[in-house]
Amino acid sequence: MLKYDLTHPPLIAALASAGHGDRILIADGNFPSLAMTSPQARLIHLNLAPDLLTTTAVLRPILSAVNPESAVMMEARDPAPVQAELRGLLGAGVPVDHLGRFAFYDLAKSREVGVVIQTGDTRPYGNVVITIGMR
Repeated sequence: MLKYDLTHPPLIAALASAGHGDRILIADGNFPSLAMTSPQARLIHLNLAPDLLTTTAVLRPILSAVNPESAVMMEARDPAPVQAELRGLLGAGVPVDHLGRFAFYDLAKSREVGVVIQTGDTRPYGNVVITIGMR
């Protein structure tokens, strides 16, 4: 049994194969993960039921395994509480950019995003792309 917070075998394998500069998309339950991600990205489904696993619940253990260098979120029309939660988990030292919806989709479809984690989060704008930093 592993001693740290992340215990999901496919997710551990995906993160272990990623390196500095690779990107991880943690997507909410509304994100069109099949249509808007690269075919070579590892798609990990954690959307068992609505809100059972949220993007914030998934980000926490991921942060125990990787150091985020930066992050990108989708621009929200109104302030999105989930984005404030994600920002708080990332910490003040991690720069966060915001992209419009279609620019965010373009990023999600890029070859740079090698891991896509689909959550059951039903809150709007609960998507974040994390760039992996150095150890």
